[in-house]
Amino acid sequence: MQDEHYPSFVMTLTNVGSIFGTPIYGTLSDKIGRKPVFFIVILVTAMTAISSILMTDFTAFLVLRTINGSLMPSVFQLPFIIRKYRLFSILSLIPVLIN
Repeated sequence: MQDEHYPSFVMTLTNVGSIFGTPIYGTLSDKIGRKPVFFIVILVTAMTAISSILMTDFTAFLVLRTINGSLMPSVFQLPFIIRKYRLFSILSLIPVLIN
């Protein structure tokens, strides 16, 4: 009965990670580019997710889930941002192609 709060604690730390990760990875994507950051984020997300599944220590599991949570907003936002700019660059070529 004393372990009932563990799932809520894991979700709380995942959300806290996203609060700190959003400005970090946003700034990093502005400095080195969105595509490289996206692929780095995907790689680290996969590594932390697999590692957290295999973890036997609860504290290490919490740390990995917090890191994973810090990456989640970037995983969901960066593809839309990359596609948006690609769409705008394609649309900007239409007047050139018409003339």
